[in-house]
This record gives sequence, structure tokens and C-alpha cells, in this order.
Amino acid sequence: MAPVVDTVIFVDIDGVLNVGIRDHENAPLLLNDSNVKTALLYKDYPFKGYSAEQECITKVVSVVERCLGDDKLAGTYRDLACGSKQHYSPVLVDRLAEIIRASGSASVVLSSNWRRAKYASRVRSLESEVSKRLGAEFKFDGRTEDCEEISAADRLRCIGNYVRRLCAEREGSGARGPLRALVLDDFFVSPLDGWICGGAR
Repeated sequence: MAPVVDTVIFVDIDGVLNVGIRDHENAPLLLNDSNVKTALLYKDYPFKGYSAEQECITKVVSVVERCLGDDKLAGTYRDLACGSKQHYSPVLVDRLAEIIRASGSASVVLSSNWRRAKYASRVRSLESEVSKRLGAEFKFDGRTEDCEEISAADRLRCIGNYVRRLCAEREGSGARGPLRALVLDDFFVSPLDGWICGGAR
């Protein structure tokens, strides 16, 4: 019989374990070493007129120089950049590992778009990095359902469906006590209000 889950951690990746920079309707610009190097190299280049490339460079440089909080000693967003061939920040992976370690026997669930098959190699790489930090093999214990998500409400609905199924399993096993849930998600970079989910706001 599978162990009863008392604590579950839902993990998003993009915007949580990496830093993305909005680029109009395009995919976010990933803050990684390669993009940072290019932006700093060309930040003073004399572009003529409007240039999409110049706008991207300006955005990256702005984020790179931004402080992490009010205390300049805390560093800048440059410290959170991914490696050139990675899609996650080593610093943020460190923090995830610390949370997992502190949680004890929590079930860790992948709720990111990375749960889809096309990102399998990225997930394996991430699991390997977390394993190194924990000093023990780490694998995600589950994934939320693979459904279309275009808004924060869609993500919340997927997480809610997982919790509902988990509660049913706990009830069937006779588990007592509350289920604790921690959600690490940027919810599509949305403000935490104004959502409509299941008819409720």
C-alpha cells in the first residue's frame, strides 16, 4: 500500500526556478548566461531607429541590474540567471531542495508545463540536480493532469483537481488529520485577484 500523503508541494518551473522577461506576445526572454552576455556586449551599440533586438537587450540589461529587494547586498537578478544550456537557475534549485528537505516526507508534484512529454529531458536534468543537492535520488512523485492552460485559473483548477483526487485517496485509506499543500507557482505572472475559477471569483 502506498504511504499516506500528509503534505504535498506543487512545483511550477518557468517563473519559479528561472527568470523570464516579458516580450510582448512572444515567449518570455530567458535570463540565462548567454542572453546576459549578449545584452551586456551590445547594450551601447548604436542602433538606428526602432529595433526589436535593441528593445530585448534593454530589457535584459534592466533586469540584470535590478536589485533583489531593498538591500543591495542581497545581489541582483543576474545572480539568478540560468546556465547557457540550462532552463533553471542553480540558486533557485538550491532553494527548492531546501524546501523539500525541510518538508520531510512531502509528496512533490510537477504542476508546470514541463509535465508534458516534450520536456521529459529537461525534467530528468532537473531531478538530477535536485538529487545532488539532497544527497539522495529525487523524482517527482506525481504530475497534475495534462490539460490546456492559458490562464492562472486554469492552473489553479488543475491543482485543485489533483488535491480532490488526493483527498479521496486519503479518505479511502482512513487517513486522519489535515492535508497540507504548498504551491510554488507564478500563475502565469498574474496578480492574485480577479480570477474566475469554477464560477467563483
